[in-house]
Amino acid sequence: MIQHEQTDNGGSVTVKSSQGLASVSYLYSNSESTLSLWCSASDASTPKLVNAVVESLTERFSPTVLCVSAKHTETRYTPKVHSLFKCWSNPHQSVYAEAFNSRDMFNRICSLSYAMHNTDIVKVTGEDMKFYEYRAVMNDLRKKTTPFEFLSIKEECDYSIKSTSAACVDALLRSATAALDCLTQRQQQPFREALAALALRQSRERGFDTKYSYIQEATTAILLPAVVRLGSAHPFTQNIFSEFSAAASEYTGACTEFISEYSEILDSNSSNPDYPPTY
Repeated sequence: MIQHEQTDNGGSVTVKSSQGLASVSYLYSNSESTLSLWCSASDASTPKLVNAVVESLTERFSPTVLCVSAKHTETRYTPKVHSLFKCWSNPHQSVYAEAFNSRDMFNRICSLSYAMHNTDIVKVTGEDMKFYEYRAVMNDLRKKTTPFEFLSIKEECDYSIKSTSAACVDALLRSATAALDCLTQRQQQPFREALAALALRQSRERGFDTKYSYIQEATTAILLPAVVRLGSAHPFTQNIFSEFSAAASEYTGACTEFISEYSEILDSNSSNPDYPPTY
């Protein structure tokens, strides 16, 4: 049995068979000449069936960039989906794209946007970046401080770090909209539609500074397709990447200040004070 439910810019597919069960939700950036497609599988899904559903959805929408979130490595480690090749992955998802150059830029965007999406702590040493899971750091702080101290530290972290992530989305939307004139009329349409959908989703967030940030959705829907379709040297790509880099620098700067301010607490009584990177 196959059940398909549609929503705005996406839907869900449920497959039940003798081989198992697969439940996959999906979201596409725009309908025509699709820039990106997100697929997320439930933890209870059978990998083989998930792969078949994702393959079918990718064939249907023909996106430039595909992001697959799944628990099972059989899905995340798939080297190719339809005509797209795996370019980047972490313990939770994999990103696929058409053949292109500028892999370093692509990977940097993926790593930083994922960290900003999850409020992970980024430690920068020269050109080297290490990523630490937000929840792991907060759990350690909770154990080493009083409840009042912990709440104060967490609020400060959320305000300084999450606010930069949300601000990055606004900056990306503004820069991409302003740079649309760099594209031909045919190139503009999918980006316009994707930008409108992103702006609508972000506007629904009502929290002050700590509102949910659609940063990873924004980079996957706009910036990564620009890198793949247009190349890193194109003015449209350069304008958006410049804004993203500036916002990412603010984010890593906020992380550095946080680590520095609370280094004594984080390092105290820890069997592994350096926090092995999460990814």
